[in-house]
Amino acid sequence: MVTFQYNGHRFDINWSGWTGKETIFYDGRVVSDLRNLTSFTSRHEFDVIEEGQTTRYLFIMAEFGQDIEGRRNGLLFYSRSKGGVLVPESYRAEREERGEPRIIKETIIKEITLVVCPHCGHRNDSSNRKCERCSASI
Repeated sequence: MVTFQYNGHRFDINWSGWTGKETIFYDGRVVSDLRNLTSFTSRHEFDVIEEGQTTRYLFIMAEFGQDIEGRRNGLLFYSRSKGGVLVPESYRAEREERGEPRIIKETIIKEITLVVCPHCGHRNDSSNRKCERCSASI
């Protein structure tokens, strides 16, 4: 389970590799619910009203919830890979180019640097000495 707050709203993302059930809650309300037993990637899209405007969210989950990417109106705002949370600097620039308001407050839960395994291409935390996927030295 992953829980985080963004733009004054709480997101809870639950998944089970055993049952394949994936559920996304927005401010405590279920907004997307599906079962995924056949694919390594799933998509959750839903619309909510924020400040009187329709806002579209898209969450892409890979490797049974180990990797999650969140987009708000097409712009990346959340990325998680095996426990780390990244909000890229380019997100701020994308918002400004589109004329959207600046982010006044951000909370970084955990910031990590990723390195790509030269053997299998998996993204790993830079503090790891071995790849989490193939166990090769990195």
